[in-house]
Amino acid sequence: MTLKELLETTSWEEVATRLATSYPSQKESLPGYKRVYAVLLEKEPAASNMIITLEPVADADEKGGSYESVFGKIEGAGQPFCLSITPWSEWLGMSIDPETIRKYTPEEIAAHCLYEMTFHGFTEEKIQGFAKKLEESVDEEGKEFVELSDLFDEK
Repeated sequence: MTLKELLETTSWEEVATRLATSYPSQKESLPGYKRVYAVLLEKEPAASNMIITLEPVADADEKGGSYESVFGKIEGAGQPFCLSITPWSEWLGMSIDPETIRKYTPEEIAAHCLYEMTFHGFTEEKIQGFAKKLEESVDEEGKEFVELSDLFDEK
């Protein structure tokens, strides 16, 4: 099942509830997430060999909580891939890992993916602007980086 197919099985109300529960600090941003959700339902997916995976990660802070890590993997590649600056049409064409489908509801998967795909903004233009700044922050030899905090703008 692709992300696009999964989204088509969900309702915004249920996804919004999962977003608000999983990311309480994002409640005020629900209108932005709703706009992205609507855009995704209309957008055509692009073919992708990336597989979306969700895994719980123990949080290292003093509260002892956890969060869901959303990342991509490719069959045969050992390392996970960050998806936050991936174009949305590619997200939509990615398959969902079968283990992720087994462990999470469609609404939970949709909520965590929406959070990850909008981490750098609620429009693709804003996200690609961040990606461009990130690319420009590397010097010609690819050895020096600026402070990451300098690259982040408010959503």
